[in-house]
Amino acid sequence: MEGNKKMSDGGKYSQKKYGYFTSEKEDYNRIIETLGLKGKTRHPLTFLLEAADDIAYSVSDIEDGHKLGIITLDRIKRTFSTHDCPGELVGLKKYESNMDLYVRLLRIKCQSKMLIKTTKEYNRRINEIIEGDFDSEILKVSEASKLRDVFKELSVYNFSNIKVLKCELLGQEVLSYLLNTFYNALFSKEICLNGKLNRKSKEFKIYSLISKNYIDKACNEGEEFPTDNYKKFMLITDYVSGMTDTYALNLYQELTGKPLY
Repeated sequence: MEGNKKMSDGGKYSQKKYGYFTSEKEDYNRIIETLGLKGKTRHPLTFLLEAADDIAYSVSDIEDGHKLGIITLDRIKRTFSTHDCPGELVGLKKYESNMDLYVRLLRIKCQSKMLIKTTKEYNRRINEIIEGDFDSEILKVSEASKLRDVFKELSVYNFSNIKVLKCELLGQEVLSYLLNTFYNALFSKEICLNGKLNRKSKEFKIYSLISKNYIDKACNEGEEFPTDNYKKFMLITDYVSGMTDTYALNLYQELTGKPLY
């Protein structure tokens, strides 16, 4: 709710993604009331959280790319120069013979500068943010915006690499399989007979794989199985999204019998 609206369709920047699930509406309203937020404005700290997340992941891509042999010293220099940021590389020349150390120091240096510049911009715009008049990406309008563009361009090389593409395709295959498997089981007519769980059915066996804590959250008191379709969707979503990569891959392999590597 309150999200997934394109800016081209009149939506705000803060509405690009879903803000909360329907099941969380009461919690959302209580938070708004308790914190005294105006209307549907974002909490001021979400701007910093968003920037910190962006800085952490975007900059760390350079190390991943280096380890895969995708991002070279020449590519780093050309990209920083293109975005008018060659000064960020000053002082690192003596480490060029040790690229692992060079890339690590560059990451630390750039992340530190981006955090400082973003925090400075946040403090400068704090009144706009509190009043709900600021609706943009704090990192994008800060003095660190050029550095963000540098790492955004470098990440393109990472994600277009054949090894990375294969991992993404495998991830899509695993997620699609797991979501479809649990959806088909929970929404099957075979899982319940005469209002009771059909414990001999394949669908029940699949349902039994879901962790008890997720099931307890989705069921009303005294229920063994959620009867509300929305709660079924949330149960599947919570369970699959809560899996680690390793757990999801192992479960996929165990259920399909297909070797992944």
